[in-house]
Amino acid sequence: MATAPATNRTDAAPTQDQQPTAALATQEQPKPQILRPQVPVGFGVVLSSLDEAWRMAVAMAKSDLVPKDYKEKPENCLIAMQMGAEVGLAPMAALQNIAVINGRPAIWGDAVPAIMMNHPKYEDHKEVFEGTGESRVAICRVKRKGSDWHEQRFSVADAKKADLWGTNTWKKYPDRMLQMRARGFAIRDKFPDALKGLILAEEAMDYSEDSISRQESVRATVAQELPVDIRRASDTSPEPAAPQQRTGYNEAANLEEARAKNSQFTRFKELHEQIYLLDPEAAGKFTMGGSPAEVEKMLGEMGTLAAVLQEQKDIADRAAKKKPEVQGIKKGDLFGQ
Repeated sequence: MATAPATNRTDAAPTQDQQPTAALATQEQPKPQILRPQVPVGFGVVLSSLDEAWRMAVAMAKSDLVPKDYKEKPENCLIAMQMGAEVGLAPMAALQNIAVINGRPAIWGDAVPAIMMNHPKYEDHKEVFEGTGESRVAICRVKRKGSDWHEQRFSVADAKKADLWGTNTWKKYPDRMLQMRARGFAIRDKFPDALKGLILAEEAMDYSEDSISRQESVRATVAQELPVDIRRASDTSPEPAAPQQRTGYNEAANLEEARAKNSQFTRFKELHEQIYLLDPEAAGKFTMGGSPAEVEKMLGEMGTLAAVLQEQKDIADRAAKKKPEVQGIKKGDLFGQ
């Protein structure tokens, strides 16, 4: 009787018992790992105190990488870093994008949309040009969440009307300057909370020192025309320096003062957090402010209150952990001991 030819096990289809094993082997095989270059993100300065910010400002002022307005001027660096922090710029980005132009801080136009796009209410924006020659106009449209599209236009006619068209910068880069004006007006209209009052550097450059001097003289004239009592109430300028005038900048004294204020603020923050966890209503009664002596007095009161609240919490915790006795059963009898 003829018999069926032998079948090679390797060529035969897997049996029902073999299929789960093969599937399991397939699942257990490790997937190949794709190695990609990692962007180094570990290095970076995170400032947490005025002392740290001042030390960084001093170092930056000595660097050749900062703009000339900040070279050997740590005070300017510190203020620019603070202004940058308020609009969402890191310290180095603040020094590169905030400039002092005609005596006032301004931000370069390319950083403005970045600040706007980082705002939680930002939705979209568009920038286009229309027309040619004398009819050339730059258009900027911005969209804030929950609001309609907002549009601002700035044309060659507007530039001529403002006596800007004949300046050197406007002759070399007309489209760019038109774009910056339309952008500045549109973003400042819809996102003033993002810019915190900063204007575009391109716009500030169009304000000559003469025009600023005229504005200051007008303000001085108006102030002189006010009634004496109102003028005195509104005059916030410092009194003339006493005969013993400041002879030089004392970096050590200023740094020591900054450290003392920072120490008080750190203690206030720690005590306020401790009290808030124990009694949020009591924590709301304390706010940072006043003279150094007043702050020290308040910190003493906060420390006493925090100790009392912590003691009360410890007593309550011990009472909660105490096990109640089972009525009618002596200790140990419950478990047959």
